[in-house]
Amino acid sequence: MRRLVTKKVLYQCRVCRTKYGDRRTAASCEAKPVEPARFKVGDRVTARERRTCQLGRAYVMTGKVIAVHGPQPPDEEYEIKWLGCRAERLGSHVRQYEVHYRCPRCGRIKTALYYGPELRPV
Repeated sequence: MRRLVTKKVLYQCRVCRTKYGDRRTAASCEAKPVEPARFKVGDRVTARERRTCQLGRAYVMTGKVIAVHGPQPPDEEYEIKWLGCRAERLGSHVRQYEVHYRCPRCGRIKTALYYGPELRPV
């Protein structure tokens, strides 16, 4: 019996830990700037947009940051919606904030992930 083994070499960005198939792509990812942290664990925040409860009623979320995820590679939706596609703000590593809150409509405790521009301090 023979065993076929294939070897795959991956390169990892030192900033966001994303793996790439070639060295040049990983190096270009490392060269991108890192978005500064806007909030830290324990900060009270509120969302800029309204959320909808399971009951179908809208509300504005207010809660507490329980975790900061990132830096992560840039997200296309984030860049288009929150950064307005401005060239000086595009292509940077971003952070996501995990927010723990209570829904004012149904009373359930929930968590949600937000990017920095989606939140403001309370």
